[in-house]
Amino acid sequence: MKKSKMNPEDVLKDLNEVSNLMNQVQNLDLEKLDMNKFKDDIEKVGINLKEKYKDILKENEEDLDSEE
Repeated sequence: MKKSKMNPEDVLKDLNEVSNLMNQVQNLDLEKLDMNKFKDDIEKVGINLKEKYKDILKENEEDLDSEE
């Protein structure tokens, strides 16, 4: 099975994006927060990560299946 290569700089950038979302959650001001925009931001990050790392995620699923 061929292992996909991950670019460390891209991974750090993605982790930073997730960290920024987590910071937003910690500092929520419900009176000022646009929940629809925040929800969209979270969904965009999730979709982007799933698409970007789909090969790696699939490899991990296959690895789990092979332990049966």
